[in-house]
Amino acid sequence: MTIYEKISKTKDLNSLEELRKSINEACDNRAEFIKMCNRANELSERSFGFIKEAFENLSPVLFESKDGKKLISKYTKTIKENKNLSEMHTIYENVRKMHNGSDLDFFVNGMVSNDWNINKKTLSEDVSKLGKILAEAYITVGEKSEELLPENNTSLNKALEFIAENKRTGKNLTDYSNAVKVIREHIEAKEKVNISEMFQDVDKITEKLVNEFNEKYSEELNDDEKGALKELAENNDKESVFNKYKSMCQEKLSEEKKRFLNEGDSESAEKIDRIYEQVGKKVFSENTVGTDICNLIEMVNVFNK
Repeated sequence: MTIYEKISKTKDLNSLEELRKSINEACDNRAEFIKMCNRANELSERSFGFIKEAFENLSPVLFESKDGKKLISKYTKTIKENKNLSEMHTIYENVRKMHNGSDLDFFVNGMVSNDWNINKKTLSEDVSKLGKILAEAYITVGEKSEELLPENNTSLNKALEFIAENKRTGKNLTDYSNAVKVIREHIEAKEKVNISEMFQDVDKITEKLVNEFNEKYSEELNDDEKGALKELAENNDKESVFNKYKSMCQEKLSEEKKRFLNEGDSESAEKIDRIYEQVGKKVFSENTVGTDICNLIEMVNVFNK
C-alpha cells in the first residue's frame, strides 16, 4: 500500500495526525542518511593521508562489530596488495614515527633519496579504492564518525605526496625544498618522547617500545624492528645495541655504493655517500634510541626490497 493509499483510507483526524508524524519521521531519517552518504562520498575523495588517519581513528569503533571488523580487514588487505598504497602507507608511517628528538637530517636525507616507485598513472584510482572503504566505515560507525575525524592537514599531505611522486631534480629543487620544509616543521612541532624513563620492568619496556610505534596500525612494525626493540629492552648496554644496528646500516650502505659504482651510476653512489656520512654522525641518545634503531633498520630494508 502506498502512502497516498494509506492517507485516502484514513477515516479520522487522530489517525491522520499519527500517520503524518510517522511519515515526517521517516522522511527526516532518510534525509539524515542521505546527508551522511553525501558526507562519506566527499571524504572518500580526500588525500591518502587524510583517508589513512580518518580510518585509523574510526577503527576502534569498527572493531566492536562484525561488519566493522570486515572493513578493517578489507582496508588492510587493500593496502597490502597494492604497491602504490603500500608505499604511501610506509611514507606516512615513517613521518608519524618521527618526533622532534629524532635526527631529522638523517631521516629527510633517507626519504628524499629513496625511489618510492609510485605509479602516478594509477595512484588516484588506487587512493579512490581506499576512499570508498573509508566511506563505508564512516556510514557504519554512524553518528560518532564526525567527531572522530582528524583535521585535514592539506599542506603536509601535499608535501608528502610531492616527495612520493617526484624524484629530486634541478628543475623541481625549489618545490622539493618547500615540501621538505613542511615535513620538517610538522615533525619539529611534535612533543618529544622520552621512552627510557617510562618503565623499569623489562616486559613492560618491551611492550611500550613496540606500542610507541604501533598505536594505531597492528602491522606497522616488521619483525626486524620488533626484534630490535625487544633486544634493546632486555639489554642493559643500550649503546652497544644502537652501535650494532648503526654498523649494520653502514655496511649495507657501503655495499649499495659499491654496486652503484659498478653499474656506472655515480649520481646514486654520491647520494648513498651523503647518507653514509649522516649515519656516521649519529650518536647514541637514550631518549631516542628506539626511534633511531628503527630508522636504521628501515634504511637497510629499503635496499633489501
